[in-house]
Amino acid sequence: MQSGYSSLQEQAKKFHESCQLEEALPLYRKLYSSAISSNSLTSELLDDYADLCSSLGDFDLSIQLYTQSIQLFPLVNPSKYFSYAQLVCGQESVEMYLKGIAISGETERSQVAAAYSALVEIYMTDLCDHPQAENNCEEYIRKAIETYELCMDAYLALSNLRLIRARIPEAKEALQKLKIVIENCGTENLPSCDFLSQACKNAIECEDFEILEFFTEVGLSIDESNIDLCYLRGFALAKLGHKDEALDTLNQLLSKDISLELKEAAEEIISTLD
Repeated sequence: MQSGYSSLQEQAKKFHESCQLEEALPLYRKLYSSAISSNSLTSELLDDYADLCSSLGDFDLSIQLYTQSIQLFPLVNPSKYFSYAQLVCGQESVEMYLKGIAISGETERSQVAAAYSALVEIYMTDLCDHPQAENNCEEYIRKAIETYELCMDAYLALSNLRLIRARIPEAKEALQKLKIVIENCGTENLPSCDFLSQACKNAIECEDFEILEFFTEVGLSIDESNIDLCYLRGFALAKLGHKDEALDTLNQLLSKDISLELKEAAEEIISTLD
């Protein structure tokens, strides 16, 4: 019985890790039902099942499973608190992040730093009217960098925080530090294109087109079909005076199936280069 259960769990994990989510779902349902019947639930099963549900868009069930895991195994797997925090908002999200941070150990420094960075974002958005919002932002960004100085989320959050107050030189400095971290992180640890798109937005606000060009180059090395990053790369190259590279990039973009708005924006840049 136990051997069959372990084999089923191993297969479910393989499907999950290889992004075969629909195939993994019925296996996790069966594992969960079996564990309930035999009173053998584990944090690992609950957390993996919850993560799968989040990936499939079933956020209500994911929250239920994380809640069950937290109630039964409050000191096991700090990351479940961080995952739960991303499914809720405001003060509830803050509480989940802080609980996860409280039970994290030395080996989870990067996760803790990312959690502190997420707290900064919450106090800049959902809880921006909180009387201690600004103080909390400053405290948590300091803790994020102190905890793990290579945390990309921390430097992006810091640039956001400085831009809100129009402290442009400090925002540029944060983006420069982010650039250095990315340059030295290795290809297996590169940030997502969504992350880089936000970094690009901040670089544009700072009018730092060299850093913008860098972020777009990294993003396109991850996904060369990303049309938004392709446009931003052409824009950055044009701003830097690299006419031939800009024209080549933008003409490649125009050869793709893109929106009318993006097409017109690309053509406008090209018209200034001809």
